[in-house]
Amino acid sequence: MKKAVFWIIVIAILAYTGFKFGIPYYRYVALKSDAKEIARLPYENEERIKGQMFERAKQLKVPIKEEDIKVAIAEGTVTIRTSWSEMVDIFGIYRRNLRFTINIRE
Repeated sequence: MKKAVFWIIVIAILAYTGFKFGIPYYRYVALKSDAKEIARLPYENEERIKGQMFERAKQLKVPIKEEDIKVAIAEGTVTIRTSWSEMVDIFGIYRRNLRFTINIRE
């Protein structure tokens, strides 16, 4: 019985830790995928692209400001760059600052 309780606690801690680390990485992958799609859209205005990126970042709850998103259009190529960091805190015992960077050129 004690072994079962111990393993249930271990599995719960591992699941919690995976969840805490998984959410920031999910946001990164989702925003990067959206950035690729947005860069492929036929926009001619850098501000519209920036606005689309910022709206999607807000929906995903990515902690960035609109001015953190850099957009450039040159010779039919769209470049989108942004970066942010998120702090992961596991029970106040372990803290890790995760840094994410998106640099898309389509």
